[in-house]
Amino acid sequence: MEIEDIPLPGSAPGLSLSLREYAFGPKDADCSLYVQAALHAGEVPGLLLIQHLLERLVTLERLGALNGRIAVMTWANPIGMQQVVGGTLTGRFDCAGSGNFDRRFPDVRLEVLRRIEAGDHPRTLHEVKAWLMAIAAPDTKGADPVDYLKATLLCRAFAHDMALDLHCDKTAIMHVYSNWAQEERATALARCLKSPVLLLEEHAGGGTFDQAFHDTWLALRRGGLPCESRQGFSAVIELRGQRDVSDELAIGDADALLDFLRIEGLVVDREAVAQRSAPVIAALEAVDHVKATQSGIVSWQVGPGEYVERDSVIAEIVGVTPCHAARRVEVRARTNGILVARMHVHFVLAGQRIAMMAGSETVPGRVAGALLPD
Repeated sequence: MEIEDIPLPGSAPGLSLSLREYAFGPKDADCSLYVQAALHAGEVPGLLLIQHLLERLVTLERLGALNGRIAVMTWANPIGMQQVVGGTLTGRFDCAGSGNFDRRFPDVRLEVLRRIEAGDHPRTLHEVKAWLMAIAAPDTKGADPVDYLKATLLCRAFAHDMALDLHCDKTAIMHVYSNWAQEERATALARCLKSPVLLLEEHAGGGTFDQAFHDTWLALRRGGLPCESRQGFSAVIELRGQRDVSDELAIGDADALLDFLRIEGLVVDREAVAQRSAPVIAALEAVDHVKATQSGIVSWQVGPGEYVERDSVIAEIVGVTPCHAARRVEVRARTNGILVARMHVHFVLAGQRIAMMAGSETVPGRVAGALLPD
């Protein structure tokens, strides 16, 4: 096991920040994986999963059972972890104003293609990774702390073939985001995690970490550089809801990730991988973000994981203003599908996103390139 502390510029005078990365397995391995937790700093389930994953990797390395390189970034957003407001960790958005921490990651594709066209490109896979890391390396001169953090995370991920980003939703079932180009591998990951739903996209937009990683490798492949099918595989794992934090869940999820690594050949301890059900696969264009039609108290009629028919009532919102006292407005499903996630608070505002449903048909208004709300 190797431990590296990566310094970051402080977001305030006198404040020192750093990332910590653990690495396991041979440095010259043919395949490697990068995993990080809590890029949205208030999403805690991944932080606990990471602790159990580290314990298992220590044991597996001691037994000589690691055939691949595995890097674990224990916390991905120390800036967001400082944002405690009124006793609550608010780590999805940067309080300094740069927006969602998992949007607008550096897009290095144009620079990659420019260098390829100029004949300045590597010849082996190991050289490709070092080359990508150099391109993505953060600018140390007067860099904005959040921009520096994003560049650093992407740079560290480019040292590896695959990248997993651990998140969670408000109140939700386990679900996985990935891309159509890696459908088979993403399905295997979702199976291992017992995820009922797998959401796939070709171009979601927004510049998320996983997209920045995948899209760069896709540009390399199109530019003719040496890439196998697993290079550039990325996925976002939504570890249920914010309140689903327990050792029992985290241990099961860590073991599930190890099963995926066994399938990929990074772990070779002869443990059998359990056969699990395939997920329901939905295109991101078929995901509906349900909005509240009035302000008030939401009373849910459907729980996460339940299948509902189009036009079914999934919730009622009770108005609380004088002119709307006791007035109930129904919230209906616009598509046949599974209620994947919903708000974990019960007072909502008109126009606020309160639920997410995954169906089988494109939802009106869903446009490729603009499929992720902030």
